[in-house]
Amino acid sequence: MDLKPRNILIFEKADAEGKHIWKISDFGMSRVKTRREGQTSDRDFNTLFARRREPLKSSATVNLRGEGEFLAPESIAGKPTMNEKSDVWSLGCVASVVFVYLEEGATGVSLYQDERLEHPKSDGFDRFFLRNKGFALSKTHPVVTKWHARLIKKVSERGGTWEEEKALKEMLEFLEDSVLQEQPKRCDVGKLGEELHKTHSVYKTVESSAIRHTSRYRGLADKIASHGRLHKVPNHNTHQNTGCHIEKWLLGSKDSFKGCEISSDGTVAVFWTDKKISLFTSQSLSSDGNDVAQPADEFIISETNCVLKSIVLTDKCLVASTSGGKFQCYIFDLRRGPFVDATLNYHRPYALEHPEITKLAVAPGGHTMACVLRDRDKSHNAGWLLLAPTMSIEASPWIDKIDDPAADVIQLSFPTDDDIYIALRPCSTTRRREHQIRVIHFNIPTRMMDTLVIESQGLDSSNHVSFFTTFAHFQREPDKCAIVTRQKRLRITNLANNNTSPVIEAEIKTYRVLLLMMDPDDNKFYALGRHSASHAILVLEIKMPDQNTREVELRERAQISGLFYNDEFSARLCGTREGKYLLVTALMSANQRAIYKIHIGNPVRP
Repeated sequence: MDLKPRNILIFEKADAEGKHIWKISDFGMSRVKTRREGQTSDRDFNTLFARRREPLKSSATVNLRGEGEFLAPESIAGKPTMNEKSDVWSLGCVASVVFVYLEEGATGVSLYQDERLEHPKSDGFDRFFLRNKGFALSKTHPVVTKWHARLIKKVSERGGTWEEEKALKEMLEFLEDSVLQEQPKRCDVGKLGEELHKTHSVYKTVESSAIRHTSRYRGLADKIASHGRLHKVPNHNTHQNTGCHIEKWLLGSKDSFKGCEISSDGTVAVFWTDKKISLFTSQSLSSDGNDVAQPADEFIISETNCVLKSIVLTDKCLVASTSGGKFQCYIFDLRRGPFVDATLNYHRPYALEHPEITKLAVAPGGHTMACVLRDRDKSHNAGWLLLAPTMSIEASPWIDKIDDPAADVIQLSFPTDDDIYIALRPCSTTRRREHQIRVIHFNIPTRMMDTLVIESQGLDSSNHVSFFTTFAHFQREPDKCAIVTRQKRLRITNLANNNTSPVIEAEIKTYRVLLLMMDPDDNKFYALGRHSASHAILVLEIKMPDQNTREVELRERAQISGLFYNDEFSARLCGTREGKYLLVTALMSANQRAIYKIHIGNPVRP
């Protein structure tokens, strides 16, 4: 039911002088039988009336006012889970507006609406909740609780009675605590009706008493007739460890996923099998107190000889590469369509000239994608680098050969929309038994390349791990990068040709670093790693070394329960005004899959 003030009709009761009754209408869902020349058919009730022409709006912001204003948080999901409790939310919103009108009239209602719409986190939509993009449940709009407190205070300021103030306070607190809640914690409509009736009874008593002494309250009952603070859901599998707060959700799906990835801003996660993509957002999280996440949307590829190989995504688009079959690439526009939440409804397959995409990356802004393509004839031949607009690969893509086979590219990433890093597989030098890594920095506007070569400086017979471990770029200096080799040595360097700053190298003692992430302020690193004597995965904070540093200074922040060295995982460092957090997706043993949110720090500076 589309429950909102414009769908509530008010009638004067014929048998009760001065009393009114509210009737709910929802003509958008109504159908009626019409008879014409002996034929009967169904018609949409609205088509029987001329629709009032809406006035022209002056801006896009104004166009969003009133669109879904009274709908519940579950309405924005790609797969909405609306039920009768969704109507309870809507009725609670209407009641909140009514109480604003009783105290501040039509002007107050407009101001109330403006403040909700203009809140910096409103996404340009007027709702009674704020959408949380960072894998957390939606929360009641803070403007709602602010105005409720304002209404209670105003009763006292205008000389209202203690009974009226108490009744209003209890009613508004009930709306916040039992109505403007996530769906499982929301009361039923009967309980809301009881509370409204109780408040109405107090108002009638207050008015009757006031009429005998003063005209101050005259017409209060007629006003009623004629016209959220959200408690945080208890965290699931929450742990406290050296100041970190960890939330964990197991995936409800039993699919045998082969890979997982997270969007660059940490708002969307994806898991995939050979044939199916499962998308997870904040709307996937359970609000009923359990620790299960369900897919917000899913997509199954229909080509029989084609399997999914890798996926990269931003908050706006998802690019999936395939192996075999006709199509090599699917591009999904996650934000297209009528839904607020990300969906997989809008996609296009693309076939490329080369036989396979071996590596894939999308720029942070989502407008540019880069692929490393395997040579058509022989896999050991030099590969190709392709750059193209994400949503239209066929629109004049730029393509050029690289000096190495496509299979040797082990990492492809965008530090900015204008820069690409390409890390190549370690190879043996021709004269010595040492290994070397090459990292290429490619600037898109200038097409200039800078190359960094790192040599192993002798064999390490005690270490059987790969020479190259992980790589991270600096946020504010795209020419600057950090590389971890053999899980225990950190190197920081600037790839610009004219740069003269010294290379920084330091040993990582006692711990092994597996995945490195740069803090947004470029002053420290966060990492997923382990103690050298354990396989349990830890969250590590690493102090930025200087040229005099010989040993990396780090500290343990948390142990991630259930995650171990041999598991497959990905992670993103994200930040909001509420604080920094790591989002981790993991494929673990015993066919367990999980999403972790690890709160690690203070708010990110703008």
